[in-house]
Amino acid sequence: MAHNHDHAPILQAALRQYQGLFESSQQAMYIYVDDANKACNQNFADLLGYPSPAAWAAIKTPFPSTFVTGESREDVVGAFQDAMENGNGAVLPVVWKRKDGKPAESDVILVPVEIEGHRIAVHYIEPVEGDDE
Repeated sequence: MAHNHDHAPILQAALRQYQGLFESSQQAMYIYVDDANKACNQNFADLLGYPSPAAWAAIKTPFPSTFVTGESREDVVGAFQDAMENGNGAVLPVVWKRKDGKPAESDVILVPVEIEGHRIAVHYIEPVEGDDE
């Protein structure tokens, strides 16, 4: 499934377009092009326990197995594939895998967008507060 395409210019174009939202949104957000080309705002980095968006983006291992718990992985991959193939957005519950290994429950809005002729996914994440205190 590895592609030999350089997707960095696509990510940079997306960041130029969405920079204002990244900085002003109170929601956690990330843009996913591929495992090597992704970006998030500070709210998403905080949710997953990373000190900065750059620290999160520097992780190049496969996204689903690195950041999504097993219970949510199939749904996340399926929603992403549907968005890329059919242009369909999605709303789904996702349990993230934090850097410290703890789960982080959320509701995710996945929005497919086109940047310079390439379809990518912009995600908005709303943490769900657990019942355990």
